[in-house]
Amino acid sequence: MHCKISIFDNDLLLTGANLNSEYFATRQDRYIYISKCDKLCEWYHGLLDRLCSLSFRVRAISEPPTKPDVDKQPLQSPKDSVQLVPGSVDPVKTPRKFRKIARKLISEYINNPQSDRDEHPGTSDTTVYPLVQIGPLGIREEERWLRGYLQDSETRNELWMTTGYFNISDEVRRGLVASQRPVNVLTASPIANGFYKSKGFSKFIPGLYRYLEERFYQQTQACKRITLSEYFRSSQDGKPWTYHAKGIWVFNRHSAMTVVGSSNFGLRSTGRDVEAQAIIVTRSQALRSALQNEVDALWKYSQKVNSKTFQDQYQMRSPLGWLLVRLCAKTKFLASMF
Repeated sequence: MHCKISIFDNDLLLTGANLNSEYFATRQDRYIYISKCDKLCEWYHGLLDRLCSLSFRVRAISEPPTKPDVDKQPLQSPKDSVQLVPGSVDPVKTPRKFRKIARKLISEYINNPQSDRDEHPGTSDTTVYPLVQIGPLGIREEERWLRGYLQDSETRNELWMTTGYFNISDEVRRGLVASQRPVNVLTASPIANGFYKSKGFSKFIPGLYRYLEERFYQQTQACKRITLSEYFRSSQDGKPWTYHAKGIWVFNRHSAMTVVGSSNFGLRSTGRDVEAQAIIVTRSQALRSALQNEVDALWKYSQKVNSKTFQDQYQMRSPLGWLLVRLCAKTKFLASMF
């Protein structure tokens, strides 16, 4: 589960951020707030209801049971704090049956023509199209849309794309190269990665993303239309911000399009996680300007990558770390975990 959706009455907040104090202080992310969008809120509420029905319930160790359908025995350990929703299938004991039921439940909902998930919130000049990506269930709306959009030879407007965790698939890379449009890609520098200076194996994760970034740079260097940049920003106390934003923007003279939500557009997002995105298309000049300002604000703290970037910054000095990074990057199964 990786999607982030917040609903307040008839207002909707789409973001890639988690509810963590760091996100409100020194962690860069994106937030788009849509007000008075009844149908859209109803649709996302229905999606969340179905995802919750496929999930475990959580309660504190000391919390007494309050519902008749919950076991009345007191919880004895942390593993007892999660319980299946009554009547649901155990994904651990019967994974195939669970996937079959889950796929049917979610697919029938998102493909229901009566669900009316496209909405024009408040005006007729802006439309929101929700997307759902759940790779393990074979639900790949975001993947299909992105493939088709990049293959559209008639659309050559400049594209801006960002992700905090750079691990895009070869298919997306080939699509960016073949799209015949200027492409700007922004990702976190190793110092802006949330795992920078962490402990255990996770301390090698920034190096893994840097290695994948370098490989992308080498594979696309001949394509002069693609510009790769890294985000780095210092706070007032000198500590670096971390970078977690993700999204796509395309602008033309009279309209704009953005993709906002939880997906990092990487192998993990497409193949393992539950992701919720939205495509927003607008002819509103005010919203178009706000989206352009968002792009400018993100790229303000960026530096373009060149060959020296991978020589002078964040060297992987540990032989063990370098071996683990290369192993993870070159093994599709392991790479899909990041």
